[in-house]
Amino acid sequence: SAIEYPEPIDVVTVSSPRGEQRRELEAEIQRLVSEQGEEAQGLASLRTELGGIPAPICRFTVDARTVLTALREAKTCTADDELRPVMNGVCFDTYIDHLVIVASDGHKMYKNVLDNEEISTAAFNGVIGGVVLYGLLVNAAICYIFQDRMLYVNPILLIVAYIVCCIAGTMLSAKSDNPILSFVGYNLVVVPVGLVVSISVYAYGGIGSEVVTQAFLITLLDTAVMVGISVIKPEWFGKLGGLLLICLSGLIVAEIVLLILRVDQTITAWIGAAIFSIYIGYDFQRAQLFPKTLDNAVDCALDIYLDVINLFLKILRILGKAKGGSKRR
Repeated sequence: SAIEYPEPIDVVTVSSPRGEQRRELEAEIQRLVSEQGEEAQGLASLRTELGGIPAPICRFTVDARTVLTALREAKTCTADDELRPVMNGVCFDTYIDHLVIVASDGHKMYKNVLDNEEISTAAFNGVIGGVVLYGLLVNAAICYIFQDRMLYVNPILLIVAYIVCCIAGTMLSAKSDNPILSFVGYNLVVVPVGLVVSISVYAYGGIGSEVVTQAFLITLLDTAVMVGISVIKPEWFGKLGGLLLICLSGLIVAEIVLLILRVDQTITAWIGAAIFSIYIGYDFQRAQLFPKTLDNAVDCALDIYLDVINLFLKILRILGKAKGGSKRR
């Protein structure tokens, strides 16, 4: 779901210029200058002052629209004087928790303090884990409360409502920069998914059955292992996105064909379990590449949650088949 930058730019990352961090800052400035034209020319002078930004490295994330507004306002206070070139630019002063933008022509001065939207890596990953766990607990509660009630709902109505809610929730989470709205979108996905999962859980004996419990424990163990591998060896997952998408697309087509032909899908369940297991590691590794904000944490949690749920359903099918099929017909 989540997490492509809306045009023109969603966030800007400013770092003290040390090696790759310097190139990153220069690249962001160049993008702003090239895309915004004359309105962002005040940034150009920042290139010549990069060496003056003090160590240690400070990583700062803020909405680009806020930065561009500040630059447009700062430009009105800059000078155009060859004898005082230092007054012709905009000063960026970075701190651990905020960024100060200052400009002055010697007669008037502009100053704006922007708070850092980033959180620590530990907090970021903690939010992801907490939001995923919340979704699983909501699903468990739904399975316990509803049990077989979803079997009496019109299947067409259920499918349509499921698709609409999931699309709306995914789009709301992906498009919103507000973590609260993203969490609302997350719930729009979690609730209908839980209702659909309750049908499968009931078919295999209910929330407390041996098969369901084993499937849940194996899913948790697999998730922990894949997250651990992605932390230790993130390079293993870095280039798997395209391959996983192709495999998942092929799996969906194969499952549809086998469903129409009424052919046993145990093999596709094993393949699907492998795909979604790898997806968990891939999505967790991918999450570490985004600016570590609360909103991005919720967005990344949605991706991982869907991976975990799909993995659980595949494992449930495998175990259910091994133990003689569904317990209820």
